[in-house]
Amino acid sequence: MSVREAFLEAAATVPGVVEAVAPEWARPSALDGWSVGGLAGHFARGLGTVAGYLGAAPPSGGTVVDAPGYFLHFDIDDPALNEAVLRRGIDAGETGPDAVAARARDDFDLVTRAVGDSAADRQLAVFGGLVMGLDEYLRTRLVELVVHRDDLEASVGLPIPSMPPPAVDEALAVLVTMAERKHGALPVIRALARRERARSIAVF
Repeated sequence: MSVREAFLEAAATVPGVVEAVAPEWARPSALDGWSVGGLAGHFARGLGTVAGYLGAAPPSGGTVVDAPGYFLHFDIDDPALNEAVLRRGIDAGETGPDAVAARARDDFDLVTRAVGDSAADRQLAVFGGLVMGLDEYLRTRLVELVVHRDDLEASVGLPIPSMPPPAVDEALAVLVTMAERKHGALPVIRALARRERARSIAVF
């Protein structure tokens, strides 16, 4: 399965995930500072981001990165960056679960058409002045969908739609590469194969 197919398969589950967590919308989530609704808003708004980038003009210049490099480019401890991400999620979630799910369905339709119409070598101008091939950017969105789907399940304790296996495989590949670039190969090998010598290889 191609990255684009994996992304669209995963994206199709987003409205159902939003609807599944709707009964707990106002409660705190498993992530500090986030409500379930804010986290679900953040989870779903990524589809609109993809549609927006695909509808924009191709980049005229900028730093080219792959999916692991995209995440590692940003300082995850930057308070201003984290506050901006939180605020966008809260704003999206404040419209309520029905509106968030409906918007996700509309965005999914837009993304499906836009991805299908995009050339194999399509490049995008993305957040932070970075340039990415479409497939690499979609791999970052798969990380977001897989990780935040787990956050939402941990938050509500309710059964919610699973991410398809191809999406999980792509997300794992990005995360392992990030861990290797951030911590080195040996710590990753030890974390996976030698618990007695393992240390944290967290990337977020």
